[in-house]
Amino acid sequence: PYAAAQASRLTPPLPPTMLTGADTPFFGNGIARTRTLLGTEPPVIVAMSSVSGGSHTAGVADLTGSPPMVVIAPSRTPTDASTDTPAPTKTPLPTATVEPTATPLPTDTPVPTETPTATATATAVPTETATPTATLEPTVTATSSTTPTATVEPTATPSPTPSATATETVIPTSTDVPEVLNLGGRIAYTVWDHRTDRYSLIFYSIAKGESWPIVPNRRQPDFAPNGQLVASGDGGYIDNLVLMGTNGENPVPISAHSEDAHPHWSPSGKAVVFDSTLVGDGRHRLYLQTAETFGQPLGPMMFEAWELFGRYPIFLSNGQIAYNGCDVWENAVHCGIYQVDTQGSRPQGVTQWPGDIPTDNLGNQILATSDRDGDWDIYRIDSVTGAAEQLTDSPGRDGLATASPDGNYIAFVSDREGVWAVYAMAVDGSNEQKLFELDGGFGSGDRDWLQERLSWGW
Repeated sequence: PYAAAQASRLTPPLPPTMLTGADTPFFGNGIARTRTLLGTEPPVIVAMSSVSGGSHTAGVADLTGSPPMVVIAPSRTPTDASTDTPAPTKTPLPTATVEPTATPLPTDTPVPTETPTATATATAVPTETATPTATLEPTVTATSSTTPTATVEPTATPSPTPSATATETVIPTSTDVPEVLNLGGRIAYTVWDHRTDRYSLIFYSIAKGESWPIVPNRRQPDFAPNGQLVASGDGGYIDNLVLMGTNGENPVPISAHSEDAHPHWSPSGKAVVFDSTLVGDGRHRLYLQTAETFGQPLGPMMFEAWELFGRYPIFLSNGQIAYNGCDVWENAVHCGIYQVDTQGSRPQGVTQWPGDIPTDNLGNQILATSDRDGDWDIYRIDSVTGAAEQLTDSPGRDGLATASPDGNYIAFVSDREGVWAVYAMAVDGSNEQKLFELDGGFGSGDRDWLQERLSWGW
């Protein structure tokens, strides 16, 4: 019928007639429909094509080879459209492409304009309302824009367009973001001064985020429960262990030898354990200094007739002392961490890894730096069973772990990012956070980083 209608537009008009023919695939964006007008002499072929531009083209030719006549007919629009689709112009507006049937084909997606609010046009929109609206997206996400924009995907059958409903933007919960550690207190640490070839002691205030004061010629600090500090002297007329105020002021020597190192307070704050090579044979022995003997010479700790050889001693909260050493009473067959009381009992083996270095206690557990996995990492070791839990696993060197005064966090040094810095984490190794970089590094040999200590106090 459509072909017959187009034939009636010819001059002279063709009479209505029966048409035969078939739809033929057409190169381009539509379907070519050919119809033969019967009863004409010679027979006439009407060829029609439906193209994506929204118009139908009807070509009429007879079978004698005469040049065809072409008729451009505007396409039919859906019954609910308000106006006809305008004829193509030099700048065609997007229009809906429909089959010459009651069911329209999907329309081309309109190109969004820079203006957030669209204006009304004569273009038929396959919706029930022709009210000018902003261009709609298939889905809408709430944004700070006052007018959401979107593009409607057309369907094969026109249907009412649903109202756009803004969806709630999902806000990440606390489980999506690493927990910010609730830290407090101060961390005492040391850095190597290349001008003097000595260590300097520095206090970092977590609340203020600043390092101050700087105390030269001090190393290996440890806070007492009351806030006092013990450290090793490193020149400046004091080379032995010194007792200082909370900011490193008023140093008072408490040991008699420059070889004394690695002091650590007892839980009561009334005794200090340390190691020393003062005998002169190069072997490290353990010493216990009490408040009554501060500043006086004393001998090493003993087990029966054996001197206690070892390094890096620390007190545990139960009063036991953990240290790195060997079972010299058994020809030093096993080396690792041992623990002993202050009454001369036989030391008990905790681990059998020579590279386990105690650095602080976590109650009755031992915080240690160890190379048991090939590089230096931090471990938490049960002092009874010897079970070790690895807390860090970075490509750099991690160590010198110290517990916070409340026992909830651990601070440590690491060069995982290429420079030495102090980090903090929970006691299970989670939520690692960088606190600050060290303004300098460490020395070498017997003054390398493994010989130093961090201490966390109030």
